[in-house]
Amino acid sequence: MERPAGVLVIAVMQFITGVLNLGIIYYTYFMAFFPMDSLIYNTVTSVLDIVFAMGLWFGRRWGRTGSLLIAGWGVAVGVLGLVALTEFAIVSPDQSIISIAVNLLVIYYMTRPVVAEFFKQEKVR
Repeated sequence: MERPAGVLVIAVMQFITGVLNLGIIYYTYFMAFFPMDSLIYNTVTSVLDIVFAMGLWFGRRWGRTGSLLIAGWGVAVGVLGLVALTEFAIVSPDQSIISIAVNLLVIYYMTRPVVAEFFKQEKVR
């Protein structure tokens, strides 16, 4: 079975997001002295984005599972950003809504039967 086009799009977007986030994180850390705990968290999530994007690219089940987990986490963070809006909020309500919508779209697409079937196939190296 051929790779669904949406999987390709999600894999590329997830990979680019991970790489750009790593660059932004380290630039911000070294230029603005970002807190170390935030640096570690953001580094881990960016590396996971890249790893799961590679899993999607090669049609691995763990790539799909990981991408679903990352998208679920994105929905949770977006909802938390909307619920806990304070003067200390890092993102605007618009950003939270867009994040929720995009992540729900990823979850919806990745759970479609055609996409799920693609990840059940035996892959040739």
